[in-house]
Amino acid sequence: MTDPTADGPAAAADLPRGVRFGGAGPFDAYDELRGALQARGTEPAPLLPHWQAFFDALASGASAAAAEELSAAAARLQRRVHEDGASYNVHAPDGGASREWPLQPLPFIIGTDEWAAIERGVAQRARLLNATLRDVYGEQTLLRDAVLPPSLVFAHPQYLRPLHGALPTAGVHLHVAAFDIARGPEGRWWVLSQRLQAPSGLGYLLENRLLIG
Repeated sequence: MTDPTADGPAAAADLPRGVRFGGAGPFDAYDELRGALQARGTEPAPLLPHWQAFFDALASGASAAAAEELSAAAARLQRRVHEDGASYNVHAPDGGASREWPLQPLPFIIGTDEWAAIERGVAQRARLLNATLRDVYGEQTLLRDAVLPPSLVFAHPQYLRPLHGALPTAGVHLHVAAFDIARGPEGRWWVLSQRLQAPSGLGYLLENRLLIG
């Protein structure tokens, strides 16, 4: 990503220097503001329509005064994070110190079409994971056909053998699922990991809203 405070079209809202989206200038990586691979030293491409609309809104009317206070707002936000003790990596296996939760007052905007593709992808993966749970606690076709090694399932300490054959309400085994996604340098979104055991991410979501609100 590039810094919207740098010279060029991205500075449409003339944001304060303390508010950043990433690095200090163009570099060899996908540019979230412009939707292209931005190489160092090249002329920046135009802003994507949804980002241009956002910066135009910041630069107009009552929003202009708010834009001037973004640096102060970012400082207040980090102070509140520190005061509230919001952190992550608190259960690091190496016992390392936790780090404060990084939070910015500006949103990360994703276009409608792109978000629809992400939504379809994660919904498909959630259905697959639910079907996998239904099978290993039911007919176990995946195990008989060696799609999943039986030892991987039966040796897992969280596989509940007494629940084999149990049918949950509406056939839903998976009630909470979280996916870590990231964009590759070519612009495609990739699922890096999935979290199905505990809804700890919901706590971060609520904390974000409390801090920003």
